[in-house]
Formats: sequence, C-alpha cells, structure tokens
Amino acid sequence: MVAKSTRTPQAIASLINGFLNGTDEWAWDDFESVPLADPSLESIRQRAIPMGPPDADEAGIRGLLAELTACFPDIA
Repeated sequence: MVAKSTRTPQAIASLINGFLNGTDEWAWDDFESVPLADPSLESIRQRAIPMGPPDADEAGIRGLLAELTACFPDIA
C-alpha cells in the first residue's frame, strides 16, 4: 500500500507552479507520484495527471491551479 502524502495546499500549489514556470524539473514527478491524503487535493492531482508531460496541457493545469486557489484562498 502506498502511503498518502499530507502535503498542504500551499505545497501542492508550489509544485504545480514549479512545473509551469520551469523552475523545478522534478515538480511534476513529485506531484504525480504520491497520492494525497486530502480528498479535494487528491481529486485535483488525479485530474491533473493526464494533463502532464510529455505533452502538457498548460491551460488545463492552470485551470486546476485556479480551482486549487479558489478552494484554499489562503494560498493565493
């Protein structure tokens, strides 16, 4: 059984931004590879996975990032 991460919404937003901005080459792998304990964050992660590399849908990922910040306004 894979342990679920207790990463915060801020940490998830940071990983997504790192990927989108090209500032963290491992950000998407980290985001994609570990299930999240919070069901709302896990839902975003699951929907984001098919949008990732190699042919990233950056507009779709930005939409999910907007959803994340709407659900957790303290990270904006």
